Amino acid sequence: MNRIFRDLLILLATIAITWLVFTLLIRDNSGDNNSKKEFSVISEENEKEVAQALRKNVFSQYDTIQNPVLQTAIDSIEQRLTKQSENEYNIYILQDSSVNAFATLQGDIFLFRGLIEYTSSPEMLSSVIAHEMGHIKKEHFVKRMSRQIGLQTVILIFTGGDAGTITQLTQNLLNMRYSREQEQQADKIALKKLEKSNINPQILTQFFLKLNKRSSKYQKEYLDLFMTHPSLKDRIQAATSYETGKDFHKTPIDLDWNKVQKTADYD
Repeated sequence: MNRIFRDLLILLATIAITWLVFTLLIRDNSGDNNSKKEFSVISEENEKEVAQALRKNVFSQYDTIQNPVLQTAIDSIEQRLTKQSENEYNIYILQDSSVNAFATLQGDIFLFRGLIEYTSSPEMLSSVIAHEMGHIKKEHFVKRMSRQIGLQTVILIFTGGDAGTITQLTQNLLNMRYSREQEQQADKIALKKLEKSNINPQILTQFFLKLNKRSSKYQKEYLDLFMTHPSLKDRIQAATSYETGKDFHKTPIDLDWNKVQKTADYD
């Protein structure tokens, strides 16, 4: 009986400690268009630590491109998209032929060289970057992390963990998939951001159509962002139905895109 009682106390203590840790790390998401607090396993103070671990993991797998012509082009696109934004972004270009892009924490956005070569204009690449900015604005990465591997993240933050554990955890984080609702939110934000930046929002539709033509043959090349739910068909339909305001006027991004794409292949 004593042993059973002791085991019960240990169980209750474990539950209490876990609850306390998670409660202390709840963060206010009132900036996400709601007034309630949403559960998050990572505080704002510790987000930098996890972001750094993620960044380190990415850079251990891929080289970054430091070409000045390419970097100037990306900076120009970023400035166009963020002229009315309070967010700060760090856009990194990875030396890999995959048609990929993803965002993590602390405004980090990673673009693969293959995506730059695949897009037919700076405006088309802007539509992808705008989508990633949408994920950052809505803190989708944090929310998915909270729901999928929250306890592991808590252990990482409070114990440091060994190098192998941290590497595996960060890789798991980078492999997370967004929900249907989150992808739709990021698409909507991208469309609005493109309009405010004087870029025709239908360029996102064109990008989806371009992907859709090759999706069955090259599906493994693309991010889950584009190839899972909602389907490309649904996303194309939603993007096509987007209507700009009457005062919208398109302003081209002044870049020699052929030149930019050629430089993307060199470090």
